[in-house]
Amino acid sequence: MKNQQGATIVEAALVLSLLFLLFLGILGFGVGLANYAAISHAAREGARFAVAPYTPTNALPTAATVAQKICAELNSGFALVSCSTYSAGNTAPPTVPTCVLSGGTIPATNDVYVTQCSVAEPNNTTVAYTEVDIRKDVKLPMIPKLSLHTSVAMRNETN
Repeated sequence: MKNQQGATIVEAALVLSLLFLLFLGILGFGVGLANYAAISHAAREGARFAVAPYTPTNALPTAATVAQKICAELNSGFALVSCSTYSAGNTAPPTVPTCVLSGGTIPATNDVYVTQCSVAEPNNTTVAYTEVDIRKDVKLPMIPKLSLHTSVAMRNETN
């Protein structure tokens, strides 16, 4: 009888430690997924903001203004990422050399990228669109670093 009580305690310790690890994995996956959702939402909002012209002047916002909007979305959400500060007229966000959605490479550094791209149409015209890329590394406790990336492209409404 005494040997069985010791075995029960050992079995309980093993099972509870495995359940705790499973719980930590589920928690880490949930936090990573929530961060990806926040980054994707911020990229969509930034792209939507970038392609809609201001009503009084019918001009598209600058890349720095778009980056400010994206950073405001990131900072207001659940994302565990920091965002660079872009002033409206002084500092522009980086761009990607070739748009990711046109076959370019994913940005290698953590930042918000706002790029103006164009696509040739079959009728010998080009369509301009704005691509927003966000790349962020998220470090969670007890879980390796997650590299999150999202790309959103929308056609400019001034075409």
